[in-house]
Amino acid sequence: MATIEQQRAIATARARLRLQSVQQPQQQEPFVPSGEKTSGWAGGLVGYDPKALGITPAENIAGHPLTRFAMGAASPFLGAAQFGAEALGDTSGTETLKRTEELKRRGQTAMGGGEFDLTGLAGTAVSPAVLALRGIPGAASTTGRIGQGAAIGAGAGAVAPVTQGDDFMGSKAQQIGTGAALGAAIPAGIEGGKALAGGVRNVADLFTEKGAGRILSRYQGKITGDQNRQAVIDALKRAEPPVPGYQQTAGEILGPTPAGSPLVAHQKITAGTPGGPSAAFGQRALDQKAALSKAIETRAEVTDPMREAALEGTQAVGVSTQKLIRQMRGVVSQPGIRASDVVRKTFADTKDKIKDFTSRDGFINAKDLYTIRKELGN
Repeated sequence: MATIEQQRAIATARARLRLQSVQQPQQQEPFVPSGEKTSGWAGGLVGYDPKALGITPAENIAGHPLTRFAMGAASPFLGAAQFGAEALGDTSGTETLKRTEELKRRGQTAMGGGEFDLTGLAGTAVSPAVLALRGIPGAASTTGRIGQGAAIGAGAGAVAPVTQGDDFMGSKAQQIGTGAALGAAIPAGIEGGKALAGGVRNVADLFTEKGAGRILSRYQGKITGDQNRQAVIDALKRAEPPVPGYQQTAGEILGPTPAGSPLVAHQKITAGTPGGPSAAFGQRALDQKAALSKAIETRAEVTDPMREAALEGTQAVGVSTQKLIRQMRGVVSQPGIRASDVVRKTFADTKDKIKDFTSRDGFINAKDLYTIRKELGN
């Protein structure tokens, strides 16, 4: 039995142990949220601490975003190599890809990457094999674009790695079929969207202020044809007004251009149809006449003084009519013209009038000759 001194020593030692336990709290494992950077040699290397995340270094590397991006970029080449090896009966590549995929999945989950590998998908999108598809020229028709999309999708499915299941060929056939379906659906959906948007646009044009003009423009583009469009555009760009203020219609400009004949014919129909744009063509004709009248007035203001000065300069002597009569006989004697009764009668009357105002020495007053010429022109 312990003495009183021994019991006191034991009690003192127990008290000291309890005191030390209170002063030194128990060391706990650090809490590291999934994907948070931590210290350590691995953390310093790739930004994550595998021990804190509860994964192996291999899972840490395989699940890292940089690795997943690189694996995504390489996936078309890995898939093609896997397909070739499987076709030759070598399954070692498939087993390696499956193990790598499992390591990546566990590492990705521990790092908070979720179930779907968006980073790997981004890497596939910028893979050289995928970027090379941009060099393929697009098909011209809708059916061609759908077929082209199906072929590209099937090819993408053929080179996609198989990392699930034991039936490689069955999985590969499913990948090819899914890729072909998605590849065909994308251009088909785009064309369907265009058709729907075009239908909505056409209906809206029936009820909007500028809709009639857009409908007419689309119709004119259709009747002109793609092969003639550039020739019509060039002819319209080259057109210049014959006189200031005279604005020609498209039909007038395109008259000498064979490619513009559909628009010329369409303008005649539109201009002759009561109501609608026909009134605008009528106003254009009035504006053109006004521009011509203004041009004639301007020309008269400039040339009349010049003509009067020329006529006054010949007043003293007059104009010899011998050469003039000889030239008129030459015109009337030309084949084709000489058979015209109108021409023969007109020139006969003109010669008689000239003779009436010709002096004995064979000269005619310049103003008299100018009046005869003006009336003949009228």
